[in-house]
Amino acid sequence: MQKYRLWVVMLCWVLGITAAAQTFIEAGDVSGSWTKHGSPYIINGAITIPSGSELIIEPGVMISFAGHYKFVVMGKLSAIGNETDSIIFTVNDPKQGWHGLRFLNTVTAEQDTSRLQFCRIEFGRVFGDCPDNRGGAIYAELARLNINNCLIRYNRAVSGAADWGGGAIYCEKTNAVITDNLITMNYSGHDGGGIYCSFSNPKIIRNTITNNQAAYRGGGIAAFSFSSPVIQNNIINKNTAADHGGGINISGGNPLVQHNYIEENQAGAGGGGISCYLSNARIINNQIVSNTAGSGGALDFRGSSPSVFANTVCNNQATGNGGGISNSFEMVGVPVYSNPVLTSNIIFYNAGGQGSQIWSASGCEPFVSYCAIEDMNGEGISGGMNDSGANTDQSPMFISLGENPWALSSNSPCVDAGPAELSGTFWPACDLGGCVRVWDGNGDQLAVIDIGAWEFGSQSLGTEEANPAKKGVFSCIPCPNPAGESISFLINTPQPGEIYIVITLTDGRIFLKTSAYVSEEDHRQIISLSRLPTGVYIYEVYYMGHRLSGRLVHL
Repeated sequence: MQKYRLWVVMLCWVLGITAAAQTFIEAGDVSGSWTKHGSPYIINGAITIPSGSELIIEPGVMISFAGHYKFVVMGKLSAIGNETDSIIFTVNDPKQGWHGLRFLNTVTAEQDTSRLQFCRIEFGRVFGDCPDNRGGAIYAELARLNINNCLIRYNRAVSGAADWGGGAIYCEKTNAVITDNLITMNYSGHDGGGIYCSFSNPKIIRNTITNNQAAYRGGGIAAFSFSSPVIQNNIINKNTAADHGGGINISGGNPLVQHNYIEENQAGAGGGGISCYLSNARIINNQIVSNTAGSGGALDFRGSSPSVFANTVCNNQATGNGGGISNSFEMVGVPVYSNPVLTSNIIFYNAGGQGSQIWSASGCEPFVSYCAIEDMNGEGISGGMNDSGANTDQSPMFISLGENPWALSSNSPCVDAGPAELSGTFWPACDLGGCVRVWDGNGDQLAVIDIGAWEFGSQSLGTEEANPAKKGVFSCIPCPNPAGESISFLINTPQPGEIYIVITLTDGRIFLKTSAYVSEEDHRQIISLSRLPTGVYIYEVYYMGHRLSGRLVHL
């Protein structure tokens, strides 16, 4: 009986701790500190950090919204987690969602910069009239805001009227700093599946922006209303837009788009990689490959004359004209023609209707120099072109192997084949991999820039500009190995997707074949080996066409 009473006391003590380890927050103003000890914080109404106040959220805190409520910040929010203990903004009911973080007028109220660092922000869902229908996870208007090292996923800007969207983030008159984040699986019913910019010049640097969707323009990023963001060192891939700009849509403004991997994006109308409308953007040193669209598989310019320098534009496809680049005019009272300056670009292996590499409408004449263009004297180019000289149609001879298959091989005709004189231009200091941009690659004692986004044989520059986003890796570690009754496969993938695990006997017979959906960067798949005789086996793990394999020892 005494032992039974002791267990009852211990159970009550444990239940008391469990009950105490959560905090209920009712509607109204909030400030002070939210601690890990008080987590999770259950939000039971719309909350606001008033002007002049600050809320500090400690690493490891979970904030869960019990309903569709806003978190308005008019003062300062410091939600700073760390690599091993992030801060989570989520909701009890993912289908209903919550109304996101709303940073309002902190510039005009002279508030300090709010910071979101090592946070996970998910299941925001916004709709209604402007601005309530903007920014599924984050809406910032006249705000000071830094967003760093966050995972922003499964957020939606669902419906509304006027200018709206931003499945994950919407910046209105806000020059936010958005760096080193994973922005994935967000949706906009209008523009900007990942990020929407309006009258804003944010710095969007070293992010992975992937698998976002826009029902209209800008699957990854949409820049409107004279916005000129810096879009640099990002991985922008697998985003879709039903209209223009699968990866990036630019309308007005003159952004800098530099050192990005822009790959496998899709647009229904134009610009699978980038679409420009009435913009003179600078598009420099990007790898724009394997994108698809109706016109301009990689780049679609409408009434735009951007500077397009040192890009690798390959393997893109258009169902209409301009497999690589499409140039057309826009009527704005008078026709505005697209006359981009194309210098030192590789434009190869693209496919489309007329102009497999470059198509230009009547009146549009791109200025082309020091470019490698497939079939440039045949079907590769359709329409006008101002040939400024030093162009070639020789194969660029990529290495076609490893992590950077679009880098140049030692015998590429693009090595040291760019312009010798670079003064007064927009040339970057480094190539796409962060190496010195002008290098003597052919050993003739004269350093000349290479054509395309990669510099052959160069050395790392080691500056902030040369700090590209790391391309995600696919890895698998079986442990323990040798294994007993079960084995865990620790799997890392660049983005969410389906994996397949196959275990075969030494004679080739399949013992096990299973699949799983990996939604996190790190995934643990546990497999029972109890029915497997002791011995040596082969494991294979498949992910998006890639395969890893090795030996598995069962004791």
